[in-house]
Amino acid sequence: MHELPEASRWMVERFSEHAHQVRAALAEAARASQEYALDAKAGSRLESNEAYGALWRILGHQVATHMNFLPGHEQVHPKDSRFPLIVFRGTLIFPVRYASSPHGGDKIRIDVSEYRARVYALNGREPEAVQGHLDLGQEFDAGRVRVVRDGSFGSAERVMTVACAVSARGGLQHVYYGEAAPDALGYLDWTHREELPQSLLDSSITGLALVSDPGVGGRFDQAPLPESPISLRTDTEGDQDQDQSATGGGGE
Repeated sequence: MHELPEASRWMVERFSEHAHQVRAALAEAARASQEYALDAKAGSRLESNEAYGALWRILGHQVATHMNFLPGHEQVHPKDSRFPLIVFRGTLIFPVRYASSPHGGDKIRIDVSEYRARVYALNGREPEAVQGHLDLGQEFDAGRVRVVRDGSFGSAERVMTVACAVSARGGLQHVYYGEAAPDALGYLDWTHREELPQSLLDSSITGLALVSDPGVGGRFDQAPLPESPISLRTDTEGDQDQDQSATGGGGE
C-alpha cells in the first residue's frame, strides 16, 4: 500500500477524519473509469475513440460509487446531469475530464454548459460566459450571467472540483482537486488546488474501505482457480490399476 502524505487543512475541514479515504477513493474511481472506458473501446471494435468517449460519464458514476462510504452523505441527481453526485457536509464533489497540457494544473480548460454554470454558482463565482441560451429567465449584465439556483443540488453550499487528465493513448495522467471556477474561456481558476500522487494513480490500493461498483461484473481473471485433481497415489492404488488393466476393467 502506498502511504499518502498527511491530509491538508483544506481537506480536513471538508472531510474531517475521512480525508485520507477520500483521496484514495478518488484515485480508485479514476483508475476504474479508465479501465472500463478501455473495455468499451475494445468491445466496440472501432478504430476511433467514440466508445472511449463515454469516459466522462463513467467517471461521474465511479466517483459517486466510490464516495458512498461517507457517513450521512447525500446523493443528488441535479437537473441536466448525466450522473449522480455526492454531497457531504455541504460539499458537492464534481468530477470533470480534461485534455492534458504541458502547463499541468494551471491550464485546465473545460466546456462551460448551462448545467455547469449552475454547478459553479454554488461557489458564488458565476462564469462570465456559458454555451447556449439560458432559458430560465436569467438577467444579462455586462456579459455576465446571473445563474438562478434550481434547488436540485440538495444541501450543497460549495463545489469541490475533481479534474482528471486521461486519454485512451496516454492513460491516467493527473488528478487535481480543490476549489475552482471556470473563467470566460473555460479555464479553471483555482483558489485551492491539490494533486493526487502519481504512485497512487498507477497502483492498486489495499487496506482502505473502498466501495466497489456492484453494478459491474468481475473480470474473467478474478475468478478463483479450479481445484487441481492431481494428488499423491499410494502403492496399493497403483497395484489395483494394473490389475484392472490386465482384466479389461476400469469403467466405460
